[in-house]
Amino acid sequence: MKLSSRIVPSCPVAVGCFGAHAQTQKMSAVAGGYVGSGVAATGEWPLQRTGQRNAIRLLLILVNSVLLVAFLTLTATAQSLNTLYEFQGGADGGAPNELIRDSAGNLYGTTIAGGKTIFGTVFKIDNSGKKTILYNFLGGTDGTEPHGGLVRDAEGNLYGTTEYGGDLSVLCAGMQGCGVVFKVDPTGHETVLYSFTGGADGGQPLAGLMLDSAGNLYGTTAGGGIGGCDYWAVGCGVVFKLDSTGKETVLYSFVGGTDSGVPASPVIGDSSGNLYGLTSGVGAAASGSVFKLDANGKETVLHAFSNVPDGSQPYGRLVRDGAGNLYGTTYGGGIFDPNNCGDGGCGVVFEVTPTGKEHVLYSFAGGPRGWGPLAGLARDKQGNLYGAAALGGAGFACCGVVFELNPKREEILLHTFTGAADGGGPETGLILDAAGNLYGTAGQGTSGNGVAFTITPANFKIAISPIRATVSPGGSIASTLTIAPVAGFTDSVSLSCTVPSGESLACSVSPNSVTLDGTNSATADLSVSSSLSTPAGAYRIKVKGVFGTLQHSTVFTLTVM
Repeated sequence: MKLSSRIVPSCPVAVGCFGAHAQTQKMSAVAGGYVGSGVAATGEWPLQRTGQRNAIRLLLILVNSVLLVAFLTLTATAQSLNTLYEFQGGADGGAPNELIRDSAGNLYGTTIAGGKTIFGTVFKIDNSGKKTILYNFLGGTDGTEPHGGLVRDAEGNLYGTTEYGGDLSVLCAGMQGCGVVFKVDPTGHETVLYSFTGGADGGQPLAGLMLDSAGNLYGTTAGGGIGGCDYWAVGCGVVFKLDSTGKETVLYSFVGGTDSGVPASPVIGDSSGNLYGLTSGVGAAASGSVFKLDANGKETVLHAFSNVPDGSQPYGRLVRDGAGNLYGTTYGGGIFDPNNCGDGGCGVVFEVTPTGKEHVLYSFAGGPRGWGPLAGLARDKQGNLYGAAALGGAGFACCGVVFELNPKREEILLHTFTGAADGGGPETGLILDAAGNLYGTAGQGTSGNGVAFTITPANFKIAISPIRATVSPGGSIASTLTIAPVAGFTDSVSLSCTVPSGESLACSVSPNSVTLDGTNSATADLSVSSSLSTPAGAYRIKVKGVFGTLQHSTVFTLTVM
């Protein structure tokens, strides 16, 4: 991880800090060079910088009552993690951020470090796993150290931010330049759309952007603006808009009071023009907050975290469902168990309703179940949430897990990182494709510079042969179903069939359940019969296989003539 000298002081004695591992790889220190990623054998935290000031572990409030937080865990059927690319550091880049994916399956992202210089890259990984560096940051007016994910427009242009660089006449946290908003076109040409000054316009963006249909960009900066945040005298951060002409408008400046401050996460929007985001914590909301910013610039704190039991220090991108509920994670708070997750709590997965009611959906318990999530969530149509915890799993600090949280609030481990070729210490959000595959990045790896990976969730598929047949009225036919495991699926699949109503047709499946061993397919027989009164015509018989929230179907066509 990287340690932010700007953000660590936001932990007051009355609340407590999480120490040297309190921040994400996106939070860079004042000076020094990139030293690689991963939790070393010495116990050092990943992606730290040399020359940084060590964070001081502050006192926690003594909790005199037992914290009773319910949590459930399940063991997942086998998953398949594939390392798509391992970063080599140096000219190849290192410390990858969050990924995005286009309709052709290409992945795009940034690295905080490395490239032709040491100041980061923009890259592409195609379907074959070939990586191409689209742009190398030079560390000057073009920007230094890109953070957060990218956004992509219909023409294939990529947009993002850097923490430093840009206007070299100003300093932020002792570094030249207070960051930029940039565009990289499909040919690899970079254009700086805006350079922050660290003043009222903001400074040090640590998160990605949101792009609307009109081409406007929205984002946050961790510094600059106005307010009384004692972080190198550069303010509490802002929410900004950048139009297609490059004009920046500050939509809101945090003041470090009940509105909190130091946003280190991107914003998301709704169809009414409202923006939603997170603050990492300062002032009266020192444990962080979930906020809403309406189209008129009015900020509302939907929820201010209080550490116990609702969580503390939220990071990553929020995800919003159709009812307007927001979902995210906090790094700390929740269950306090120093033996399994340090002295600041293990973190939670939360939901905040449109009225500001927070529900703790899951409290991490540390140990093999993981702890310390530092990234946002992905959500599927069934309401399952997917994310990563940066710590725990194989050991106390090594090497993190990927998890699923189902609507029953049960945590299902999808992968436990080893810190080897699969990487470790995942600190960025996941993305989910239509087939249910997950994509993300992690630190560590065999070279210590991070990896890009995909996880194919355990699943099954169902096929039928033959797919059609013809009978006379009163005739019957049989067909064979083949149910095959995907990514090592090991469980029982229930089978059923349905026929069009009112046509004097009947169907059955035998057996009505099959158990897969993760490797071999299983078969079942579909029987379909007509009657003498069945009208001539073509009929679609649907066969369905079900396991939990997984459902797959196939169709058999019976023609009666």
